[in-house]
Amino acid sequence: MMLRPYSALILSLLLLGACKGGETNTTKNENQSRGITQDPTSFLRLQGFDSCAATDSFMRENLRRILKDGFDRQRLEFDFPQGSSSGTIEKGMVAESSPASSDSATNSSSGPQDFSRTNTQVAGVDEPDLVKTDGTTIYSISGSNIQITTSWPVASMQKIASLPIDGQPLGLLLTEDKKLVVIYHPTHKFQGNGNDMAAPQPIEMPMPALYPWAPRYGNQSFVRLAIYNVAQPAQAQLIKEHNFWGSHINLRREGKLLRWAQTQYGIAFPKGIVNYIEPYVTTQRPNGYLEATRISIQEFERRRAEIEKRNEGLIETYSLKATLKATIAESFGVLSTDDPLLADNYDCTSIYASKQLGELGYTTVTSLNIQDGQISQAAVLAPAIQLYASRGALYLANTMYSSWRGEPMASEGTKTYIHRFKYESPDSVRIAYQGSGVVDGYILNQFALDEYQDVLRIAVTVDDPSAPVLPNAPVATSLQAGGSGSTRVNRVLTLGVGADGLEELGRTQDLAPGELIYGVRFAGDKGYVVTFRQVDPLYTLDLRDPRAPKVVGELKVSGFSSYIHMIDDTHLLTVGQEVDPVTLRRLGLKISVFDVTDPSKPSEQYKYVVPAAYSETLYDHHAFNWFASRNLLALPVMGLRSDSLTNNWWDSYFAELQVFSIDLAKGIEPKGAIDMSKLYTAKPVEFNQWQWAAQPNRSIFADDYIYAISSLGISAVHQQDLKVSLKTTNFYP
Repeated sequence: MMLRPYSALILSLLLLGACKGGETNTTKNENQSRGITQDPTSFLRLQGFDSCAATDSFMRENLRRILKDGFDRQRLEFDFPQGSSSGTIEKGMVAESSPASSDSATNSSSGPQDFSRTNTQVAGVDEPDLVKTDGTTIYSISGSNIQITTSWPVASMQKIASLPIDGQPLGLLLTEDKKLVVIYHPTHKFQGNGNDMAAPQPIEMPMPALYPWAPRYGNQSFVRLAIYNVAQPAQAQLIKEHNFWGSHINLRREGKLLRWAQTQYGIAFPKGIVNYIEPYVTTQRPNGYLEATRISIQEFERRRAEIEKRNEGLIETYSLKATLKATIAESFGVLSTDDPLLADNYDCTSIYASKQLGELGYTTVTSLNIQDGQISQAAVLAPAIQLYASRGALYLANTMYSSWRGEPMASEGTKTYIHRFKYESPDSVRIAYQGSGVVDGYILNQFALDEYQDVLRIAVTVDDPSAPVLPNAPVATSLQAGGSGSTRVNRVLTLGVGADGLEELGRTQDLAPGELIYGVRFAGDKGYVVTFRQVDPLYTLDLRDPRAPKVVGELKVSGFSSYIHMIDDTHLLTVGQEVDPVTLRRLGLKISVFDVTDPSKPSEQYKYVVPAAYSETLYDHHAFNWFASRNLLALPVMGLRSDSLTNNWWDSYFAELQVFSIDLAKGIEPKGAIDMSKLYTAKPVEFNQWQWAAQPNRSIFADDYIYAISSLGISAVHQQDLKVSLKTTNFYP
């Protein structure tokens, strides 16, 4: 297989280097010339740098190694001939060679006595979402606008303001002292070669999409935090904007402190570096076809020596900070950032790296006090894909798949690397790197990570190509699963902070051979894992002893649960899909209540299936709204009904907010649905967009009232009669 030009940068491993003058091992270097990380545990020993000069020296050495690794791989994979061979291909199929760069009853005006808030993983740790409320005002993302709606009393509900955002909003946060934080990718227009940037301009969208899969606008390698004073919501005032470089992972808030992570895969090579050798010489025949002739191994080595000599001159002057700043200027024009690590006077002492980095990348962890503007930042020279935050620490996780199909790498399998950053105190902006760990396998989402009493629990799916295939165990077949012949298992591990980073304390037995983890929830010293292939096994875990976590119960039911919510200490409320155990056809949206009073004998106490339906809750827990004080559950539901009077599929399509009563003594009872079609019929949009615009995907409970929120507006009803809209507000009259 021929390695594409970008593969050497994205997939190559950054090999042995010295962070503070450490020496390399020649034998290991030779073994790693193909980009194979023989000892993944060495990734745990991250080190800081004394100065930016030490950081640059480290990077230069590793740039040389990653380039060498890429050329070695190309040589091995392409199988260059000693002589030459040729083939004929159609014109245009071969490009010219070029260097690759790299009070509820009265509904009083004072506000509701009780209202729902964003569904979060950790109590006390707020998460950004599309909708936020303080009980009397609703702030919601609609396309490139933030709609501000007074919502209490219900009869007076109306839109009172709209904040245009010059980019694509990612989420909102609302503080207790009336500060609204808008997180978004800023949008800019460029002139010339991109070095000059015109003034930002708001995005004009034909339809205000409010969905994660909607077209993204904005500069996705930059994140802006705009902080507004909304003490008077109708006159929201911009207080401060902060710009940070990197692709946004996620963000958390505790009081006045925001903590988040951003990443970049593949730190840019110095301009002019060549990391790929064109393996063909092409000539054009009179008939218009191109003849591609493969170069010989001797010609490959000649070209390589020439390229490496030119590369070395550029590497000698390499500076990490200068390269990062040049990348920003080259791509985004003149745009200042608030990243302390990019400041001219920064000494690089909060950047950490390993002698054996995984994929080449640059990830920052930032802490911001939104009251006084103080910022603390640290970085790891590695990418990350997932963030989890407890009350005392922030964890980053990155999964490195076995993309290289060489024998040594295949035997190692997929690894997930975890980095822990500890808060100095709950009120301090200071955040510092503490340690790292590595586990076999990959994680599902943020709920696969959880910290309890300073112990991290992590649920992983492991595809082990070297393990013997168990009798009657299904075999993994996908590339992500490690390819045919690998045995897939699942497990939960516990990790604690030790002298060498995050060290494994214990692990459960392997669970559900051949299946995948579909849902995870940790609650104190208990845990719950759902796997699925043909039936849904729910496993209950005893995690009281971190050094001996164990499975204490198992229940098999049809379908699967992808989100698990704790009703109380002994009951789980889950949302997933019902599946025919024979045909594996998905039958509809499934809501279940599990009784785990006796963890060794869990039971599915109740279940309810909405036929041929789907919900955003299946992949986004923020859409799940459990109002415990009323025992009500609200879910955005969409699907197809079979009672349509026409043969057109769109006439049977429905998208509505469905509400259910969850009673542990009586079961699951549907209370009805809030229909949002009036928002669509009031202002039609293009045919292929209407279901996106009108369908709700968030909801709010306030005393006895329910608000369904969509991209086009808000509809409010009384919980006793969901069919009657008490008030509807359209964002786009």
